Amino acid sequence: MARSVGQKAARVLELMLALRNPAVASALARFGLGPDDVAQGWALLRGLPSGDIADAAPVAENLLEDLRAWQQLWFPVADAALSARSPDARAMLFANLSRARGPEVILSVGAFVARIDGLGAATRALLDKRGLTRREIARAKTLLARATSLAPGGAGAVDHAARENAERALWTWYLEWSGIARTTIKDPCLLRVCGFGMPGRPSRRDA
Repeated sequence: MARSVGQKAARVLELMLALRNPAVASALARFGLGPDDVAQGWALLRGLPSGDIADAAPVAENLLEDLRAWQQLWFPVADAALSARSPDARAMLFANLSRARGPEVILSVGAFVARIDGLGAATRALLDKRGLTRREIARAKTLLARATSLAPGGAGAVDHAARENAERALWTWYLEWSGIARTTIKDPCLLRVCGFGMPGRPSRRDA
């Protein structure tokens, strides 16, 4: 399934953040990952004309506060409800997912609402009854869209060829290092930190 520029950027950002984990960085360093490669990843991510998180203008603190408040309310409510009534769904929803601080709340809430969309009807009905309605999910998605968009006036006329080239270069970088990580990192927890091994995320290389 083809991924949008924004989806690819989110996957790259997830891997970039995982490189802050010394175990992940050390594992990939054995295969040549160095500061220049990390810098290249960030540069490619920032170089996207649109649709990525890292190239957005600094996220307004009030947006982060709104996302954190949303997270602080609905993560525990969903956790409690599903732990009691649907442990399997709870395990899927919260696999390698916890409440985050700072800009990383964008990723945690983003992953949460994306997984909500994949839950079964009965589970969705339970969460709706607990107050986590489609309207609340839509509110979170609106906050996420605002947090990851470019500042007004930051994007001029779109150069589609440049955008395609930037996207291709970014995804090539990701496929190389994610492929090496998937092959060489054996610890399931570290793989999940990198964004692999989650429901709906194939273990083979993405085309």
